[in-house]
Amino acid sequence: MENKLHYRTLWLGIGWAYIGFIFFVSLMPQPPMLHVTYFDKLSHFTAYAVAMAWFIQLYSNQLTRIYYALAFVCMGIGIEFLQGLSGQRMFEYADMLANSLGVICALFMVNGVSARMLWHIEQRLIRQA
Repeated sequence: MENKLHYRTLWLGIGWAYIGFIFFVSLMPQPPMLHVTYFDKLSHFTAYAVAMAWFIQLYSNQLTRIYYALAFVCMGIGIEFLQGLSGQRMFEYADMLANSLGVICALFMVNGVSARMLWHIEQRLIRQA
């Protein structure tokens, strides 16, 4: 049973703004970095896992979710090529892998309550109104 989102347009807007943010941070010359071991790979993994988890909540059709997963994997690969061409950032296969693993983990792990987080937020907002 699908839970209808009342603020779907808002959630889509936030999701696409987040995708824009990923592009912005990925292509800026000097992104903010913490000097923690593997922070770069963890940030890649997390950024793409969050993006995939967000859009999973907006689309219940499994095929649509797979299309988004493929699009996010391609986006991560494409951004790496753009970074390599920029002359200011490095092209890294490990980043492609981290991005892709984030997407895949979210695709397979976001189930149950976590797949309806936005719906639960809406229910609280509606009750408070």
